[in-house]
Amino acid sequence: MTPLQVESRPLEQCIGAILRQDVYAERDNPPFDRVCMDGIAIQSSMLERGARRFEIEATQAAGAPALTLSRAENAVEVMTGAMLPRGTDCIIPLEEYDLAGNVVSLKENASGAPFRNVQRRGSDSEPGVPMLTAGTRLGAPEIAVVAALRRRGFDRVANDHLPDDEDTLYERLAQHLSTSDVLILSGGVSKGKFDLVPKILKSLGVAEVFYQVAQRPGMPMWFGTAPGGQAVFGLPGNPVSTLVCLIRYVVPAMAVAMGGARTLPEPLALATPVKFHRAMAYFLPVSIRYDDQGHAAAVPRPPNGPGDFLALTKADGFVELPPGTQEFPKGFIASFYRW
Repeated sequence: MTPLQVESRPLEQCIGAILRQDVYAERDNPPFDRVCMDGIAIQSSMLERGARRFEIEATQAAGAPALTLSRAENAVEVMTGAMLPRGTDCIIPLEEYDLAGNVVSLKENASGAPFRNVQRRGSDSEPGVPMLTAGTRLGAPEIAVVAALRRRGFDRVANDHLPDDEDTLYERLAQHLSTSDVLILSGGVSKGKFDLVPKILKSLGVAEVFYQVAQRPGMPMWFGTAPGGQAVFGLPGNPVSTLVCLIRYVVPAMAVAMGGARTLPEPLALATPVKFHRAMAYFLPVSIRYDDQGHAAAVPRPPNGPGDFLALTKADGFVELPPGTQEFPKGFIASFYRW
């Protein structure tokens, strides 16, 4: 076949199209040492010296320039996605400490090591290395969550980027609830100081159905219903968590709301053993591999972290591994969800 001419299109019109050139990173990704959990940033060497109490001297918000720890005995409160404060190298998640006033006391299970819960600068991709290669069909992992919705027939999708400000959130979410059948939020649903979404939704009369799910990634997920019957999905802000929760929960729910038949996930065998040491469901990105007899198997493609959205471009979807098991053998039949 004669190759067709190359077209230049806006991003939202590229869903399902074939990429005709390599796409390179213009900077390190992530472009800084990135905080992966809400909690406190400390010097890990202080734990080796036996320190279990820290005074919070400042708060590092996501999107703000990196702060500098002034004293090794102190800590900086940090939010997921923020820059790692200078002078710190370890994140203790908020589940592992108690806070009284401005003083943090670590629980017995709290532990720390250099760059725990930190995604190092450039760990996902570096300048000069192709992130996407020519010949790739552009879908949800390559573009955005909107693509995952539009390719399933939901074409009336609008975007709105909101700051972590109570008044703005209240005004804009109220507006969206008055004009939309379904509201899908990404971010602001965890336990950090700036995670205001659950509070604002409740003030708007949205009834919480559930909050937090025993799953990884995506534990902070929130779901509720508005007085007018609108469904509200509060998805975690990390990109991997957002897409996985969208495919696992939002897309099937919206299909049912439109009168569609319930569809079951595909059964798929693991191509290799998998270990997961947490008592919760595990959503593992995988690619499909076929043997000589045409039998399909799931090849694990775990991301570098919940922010490593680029890794999903190498996967066809994800398998759901049930809670309560730490080792899944080769051949284990799991539920598979396609992007």
